[in-house]
Amino acid sequence: MDVKWISCGTVKDMPRLAKVLTIREVNALSTTKGFHSVGGVSGLGLLVRVQKDGAFYQRWVLRNKKEGNTFEYVLGKYPDMSLGQARDKAAQARAAEINPIEARKAEKARREEEKARIEAEKAIQLKKKPFKEVAELAIHELACAAFWKDTRSEQRERARLAKHIFPHLENTAIQDISPRVIAEVFNAPELRELSVSSLSKVKAILGKVFDYAARKELIEESPMQTAQYRSFLSSLPKPQKETRHHGALTPEEMPEFFRALVLYVIDSTLAGVSNLTAVCLLYSILTALRSDNARGTRWSEFNLTAKTQTISKQYMKQSENGDHQVFLSSQALDIIQHMPKVAGTPFVFVSSRGSLLSENSFSVFVRKFNAKRINAGLPPFVDKKQIKHGNPIKVTQHGLARATYKTWTQTASNEQGLPLNVDAVELSLHHKRIGAGGLGGAYERADFVEERRAISQQWASYCLSAVTAKEWNRMLELLGGY
Repeated sequence: MDVKWISCGTVKDMPRLAKVLTIREVNALSTTKGFHSVGGVSGLGLLVRVQKDGAFYQRWVLRNKKEGNTFEYVLGKYPDMSLGQARDKAAQARAAEINPIEARKAEKARREEEKARIEAEKAIQLKKKPFKEVAELAIHELACAAFWKDTRSEQRERARLAKHIFPHLENTAIQDISPRVIAEVFNAPELRELSVSSLSKVKAILGKVFDYAARKELIEESPMQTAQYRSFLSSLPKPQKETRHHGALTPEEMPEFFRALVLYVIDSTLAGVSNLTAVCLLYSILTALRSDNARGTRWSEFNLTAKTQTISKQYMKQSENGDHQVFLSSQALDIIQHMPKVAGTPFVFVSSRGSLLSENSFSVFVRKFNAKRINAGLPPFVDKKQIKHGNPIKVTQHGLARATYKTWTQTASNEQGLPLNVDAVELSLHHKRIGAGGLGGAYERADFVEERRAISQQWASYCLSAVTAKEWNRMLELLGGY
């Protein structure tokens, strides 16, 4: 039998033969601190200690002297093990005459051997696991290590694997995925249609899965780190870099879209955050602002008397062009004057909890907005001129607020006869006008104030041309409830 002996110091003599105690006598000693010999077997006793929490540590213990040291063999817990059971087990341990030191070494070796065997079997089974299971383990490890800044990033990586990789490798054993197999996956038609940026992201998350597998010794090395893989990949046709534009509407479609947004905000059944995003989108269209500038609009930027918003150059994409002055139409001013101020934040478009709209808020909103229209039997708002995978792409904030506005300034000037100054238009977008004269930022802002103010109002009036005064005023009334 296996015996675990614990050294407890040096003694001169073997334990003396103790009086054979009854269970009643043992029970009486069970709350007295110390080692109490119970007799029947040499060295058998009840060890009682008081722990820090006041609870009693009570164990049947067999003491034995070997090679000048006294060892303790813990037989079991009192009172779970009876006195008779303790004496029987103690007698068996005496009869075994096991060297306690060698017994511990043998037990340790046995445990280590068993652990190694289990790990080896586990590794063999893992190598046979399908790619999808290994990928899940890899992503779990990355998530636990806080590799991604938020759960949305983790979800996007999971989605990339599910959409682009699992259809090809889901059930393939991780050890059977060769460099050639990976190269063939990337040569699949649906992956070749991806943009250079999207394909790069797919390769990145796939590489992390194989790095995990190599680190766990499921494979000798990542197939994506081999010269063979690079050779296969180099032989494939290079993906063409796409020149893609942000999804936008034609100027003719903007009034209908603008009214649909206004009615969306008026709908009392909708959630406040979605409403807030819609209002911010309306404001960005009226002001032709980029997403981050619209979402980051600060109360301190406004001069309501002058009807202007001045955004510091540090927040602008083209900071070299200086601060950006926005001339507010009466409709844009309406929105700002009706938006409630949220305590503790400098921003205008924030939830009641003070949180700023996220970078993806407009994209998410447009998707839900279009889904709501489809459910109501209405056509979604899409860019009919840009087709991806056989379907028009959805409109974007940038396309609506910038591209549609720019197109309108061109058609308004050419078709409607509006005297829109090209330089003023470029400045309203915070673009530096490159051409004759090479005008500087400060000079331009001063020189085209009236032109830019007029363009801003003309654009706003055009956007609201399908919105009734009643609808607009109702929306403004609701803004105070956010």
